Amino acid sequence: MKHAFIAAVAASVFLFAACSNSDSSSAEPEPFLYNDPLNEPEEEPSDELEQDYSHVLDTMGNATVFEFPGTYTADEKEHKITITPDAKTLDACVAEGKSYTWKTITVADEPDSYWYEFLGDTLLLYIIRVDANANLSFNGTWENRAYGLVFVGGKGGSFEGTWEFTGCEYTTETGKIKCYDPLDDHTAVSFNFTGKKVTKIERRFHEKYLEELEAVGYVDVLISGLYESLASIYGYGFSLGSPFEFYSKNVAQSNRQDASRYKVDVIGSTENSRTFTVGGKTYTFKVNKVEQSLDEYNGLLKDISAEVTDGTTTCVGYYKIQKLEKTLCNAKNAEMFFEETGYADNNREIHYSYKYLDQNEDELTRCVDKIAAKSYDPELENLKESEK
Repeated sequence: MKHAFIAAVAASVFLFAACSNSDSSSAEPEPFLYNDPLNEPEEEPSDELEQDYSHVLDTMGNATVFEFPGTYTADEKEHKITITPDAKTLDACVAEGKSYTWKTITVADEPDSYWYEFLGDTLLLYIIRVDANANLSFNGTWENRAYGLVFVGGKGGSFEGTWEFTGCEYTTETGKIKCYDPLDDHTAVSFNFTGKKVTKIERRFHEKYLEELEAVGYVDVLISGLYESLASIYGYGFSLGSPFEFYSKNVAQSNRQDASRYKVDVIGSTENSRTFTVGGKTYTFKVNKVEQSLDEYNGLLKDISAEVTDGTTTCVGYYKIQKLEKTLCNAKNAEMFFEETGYADNNREIHYSYKYLDQNEDELTRCVDKIAAKSYDPELENLKESEK
């Protein structure tokens, strides 16, 4: 299983979100000169199970702690555990038919179920995903479970106690464990089971995350993918949001590889911009704004803007994920809402939103496509390579 699976699962495993405590903080990052940012090779996953990664935690600095309480039931015969989140109270924009109303609601998220097994003092949890409408399943039955998340810290045979996610996965087909960076997404996850209660604990190292971004440089983070869009005849699409979702310390190295592949010549850089040539055209990419903070449920809030110009046309992009305010709670803004589903005391389904996304990715993509040099033909280049 690839690293992307672990990164995504570590961020989303046990997706219940109940009442929490947060020291949310926003940061106005400083731009950085483009010299030689981090250029570390990707590490291969290890076969060694990380029983104690406190030495890694010690390097991460201060953490913001989020606690999400709930209850659980375990069926030993079925090897199945179901976690039910406690209800949370919040102000939100609630969908009522085709209209929207701002109100205070108390809702609980849908329970999550997992197959489980103990291997000695190691707990394996298999996320169950079944979509009957799409005829899709992931770990749909105990017999076809495939990839288990590895937790340590408790005693085999009992959930009681605290279990830490190791960043490792167990593959049933091979019977082997592969271990990745347990803090790749800058969050340490653990579960404390006491009686029939369970609390998910997330320690989010947001300051460390910002430090790493600054070490790489926001230009390198955001310019990822732009070289291809401007150079390749098949290149299309440019996003200011996804680079942060799939951020890697090695993005600068990847960008240099793209520059070589697409024959991009970097001719100048400042703290927040880069000028380069592609196919005889000169472009300047500029980062205008990057702000990121945490909401009360350990979600990232973002305010990002940047632009690229060929000297004649300037394409300006923006990407914002922000807390929803009462003034925006109406039908005309519904397309921007991050809609969630919760359940009231009477098990009545409630569709609500407390965050929104405002972005112009389609407009930005069309603009970038219009000014693109489209000078690189991958099929032609492959032919040239084969003839060497």
